[in-house]
Formats: sequence, structure tokens, C-alpha cells
Amino acid sequence: MTPAIPSLNLLRLNLNKWQTFVNAVLEQPLESLKAGSWAEVTDVSGTAAWVARMAELGLREGTQVHVVKSGCPCLVDLGCSRLCFRCTDDGMILAKPIDSP
Repeated sequence: MTPAIPSLNLLRLNLNKWQTFVNAVLEQPLESLKAGSWAEVTDVSGTAAWVARMAELGLREGTQVHVVKSGCPCLVDLGCSRLCFRCTDDGMILAKPIDSP
């Protein structure tokens, strides 16, 4: 008798859970990344007004940024612009480190 082979759907489910776990481990607040590192924004959350303002400035999910200064205030290069923001209760930006583009 042959051993039972897990169904393809079960395998996909396990891989999706693993990918979600890996992404959650890699995500961290943008201001906590080291100066000189590159990151991809994975989440912008907070008050509706704050999230909208960040989107107007070009800081939204999927955007790649270069961290110039970490901490509070945080300074990032965003395309042809440089953006400085403070850690506030209004919102949070999560990012995952990437290799330089």
C-alpha cells in the first residue's frame, strides 16, 4: 500500500501560511530600519487623514524607499523626494528590508 500523499490544496495552504509567517517576521516599523538600508512599504495604517496624506506624498504599500536616517524623526528617500516624519499615534508604516534596487 502506498503512503497517503497530502492533497495539493493542503500543500498550498501550508505554503501560504509559511509565506504569511515569513512576511510578518520581516515586517518592522520603517523608523526602526538601519540608515542606508532599502525597504519596501508593506502597510500604512492609522487615521484616515494620515494614511491619505502619506499616499499623497507617495508613501503607500509597495513603494521602495531608502532609509537616510532611522529613529524619530525618520528620513527616507522616496523617488526624487526626501520625506521626514515623526513617530506619532496617528499612524504607522511597516516595511520589509530589501536588497538595493
